[in-house]
Amino acid sequence: MVRKRVVSIASLLVVIVCMAFIVIFNNQSLASANVVSSPIYAAEDTTIIYESGMIYESGNLGNLDAGYQGTSGVPLEAQVLLKFNLPTIPAGYEVETASLYLPVTGGTFQATTNFSLKVSTSTNHNWAQDSGITSPPAPTSGSTQSRLLSNNVPQLKPTLAPFNFTSYISRESAEPDPRATFILSGMTAQEAAEAGITHADHFIQMTENHAHDGSLGPYLIITYSEIVNIEITGVVDGGLYNTNPTPTFNIGTATLNGSPFTSGTQITAEGSYTLTVTAGSQSETIQFQIDKTPPTGTVIVNQGNQYTNSSSVLISISPDAGVTDITHIQYSVNGNPFTQIPFVPSFMLAIGSNDGDTVLKFKLVDRAGNQSTEYQRTITRDTEVPTGSIVINNGNVYTTNREITLNLSLGNGVTDVVAVQFSNNNSSWSGVEAFSSIKSYTLPTGDGNKTVYLQQEPLPLMEEPLTQQIVK
Repeated sequence: MVRKRVVSIASLLVVIVCMAFIVIFNNQSLASANVVSSPIYAAEDTTIIYESGMIYESGNLGNLDAGYQGTSGVPLEAQVLLKFNLPTIPAGYEVETASLYLPVTGGTFQATTNFSLKVSTSTNHNWAQDSGITSPPAPTSGSTQSRLLSNNVPQLKPTLAPFNFTSYISRESAEPDPRATFILSGMTAQEAAEAGITHADHFIQMTENHAHDGSLGPYLIITYSEIVNIEITGVVDGGLYNTNPTPTFNIGTATLNGSPFTSGTQITAEGSYTLTVTAGSQSETIQFQIDKTPPTGTVIVNQGNQYTNSSSVLISISPDAGVTDITHIQYSVNGNPFTQIPFVPSFMLAIGSNDGDTVLKFKLVDRAGNQSTEYQRTITRDTEVPTGSIVINNGNVYTTNREITLNLSLGNGVTDVVAVQFSNNNSSWSGVEAFSSIKSYTLPTGDGNKTVYLQQEPLPLMEEPLTQQIVK
């Protein structure tokens, strides 16, 4: 059984002075908070004993013991249960901080081992002090806070503070019957045996609040902050800008990429940004980007050929190295307004059915809306078949040499032949070469009739190539 311990008047005075100092200090440090509660003392508090598989309550003795006690000859584990009735959150406010304070009034520590105080929360508030508790509430998973205490704590009798349980108090305050339960524990019997102090005491002691005047034991301090509506304008979350945005906010302080930021400051540098505005316990974070660099690339019309006999041509677009965010293409035909389409590497573009030059203009658009400089290309549509003649060896019908000379001439009015191709069989053609009126040519091997075929360009290819025969 737990031995009753009496706290001296001198000790009580020290505790009261320490408590007053802590409360005053706490109120000063929170002067900027909207609402600071007075200390909230436990409505119910008691000590639970674990002895050789038995659990029983040892309350109403004036003391709260947490830790290990072995001097009675039986290993005892002592835990403290605290229950607080939580106040109603003021209208328009929310819990900003909630901290538990534990004024120590005594105890005994063994110098050969450490003392770790464990404070846990529970959502089970159905226990009642002095009711012979044999099934105490279980701790909420993951709620335990541990604190290593120095060996002189039982002598100095400080107030252990603060144990921050803001999230827990916020949740429990929202319940229909808002209450909070804490479980205080120290060394177990097994740990005492491992530390070699089975027959010694290793615990702290506090005042059993309800057994005194109701304002000496553990207590809570809760601060509340006004719920504010943080409004950020000038940028939006996920925004992408190609100009210099000017973020503004209506309340609180802000940081931009971790550095202080003043509302209404224009941002000019390209990059990724995180803007966080804080007002009281509330904050709003917006992430955005600035990209003012126009995209660049290569535009090829008709595979690089200037001439076509078609009413549409192939447009091929290749972004430059490192350019990955082109989203649209704009094009204009012969000065007409630009048309915008989603980006594709290639597409067919109509140029009309009239022969002659067509001026094409293109612009690339990226995800931020930046537009490239104009890419201008001219394509010539020509559907008139070029005419001309070919003469072999100045008109000689026979030759004994495979090396011959071709004399090429253009038809009347034909001025745009820029290239020619030659063939011996009208199926396999030589490479395209520049037009020249005189051409050295090699006939295939063997005697007999030889035919030279000539194809004049630009496109379209001649419906029938020019031919000339010679006998070798």
